[in-house]
Amino acid sequence: MNAAGTLLVYVPGGDPLRFHKPVVYQHDGSAKREVAGAFAVEGRTVRLALGEYDRAMPLANRPSADILGENAYVAKFSPRARCRS
Repeated sequence: MNAAGTLLVYVPGGDPLRFHKPVVYQHDGSAKREVAGAFAVEGRTVRLALGEYDRAMPLANRPSADILGENAYVAKFSPRARCRS
């Protein structure tokens, strides 16, 4: 993961897949309230760490990744993909 919170997933024979820092929010009536969100890397496991939010309301996540063409296939099906923190 880099200083901006972007997760880099390295796959054999290709450029790293870049998952930008998550944008998480809740709709509070007519307003959209941002919820702190970040990737947390623990060994080979990646999870989404969240700040405080209203658990009675649904969360929304706007995914943002630089995955195009064949990389999307590799990321989804390759058991050899690995994370570097």
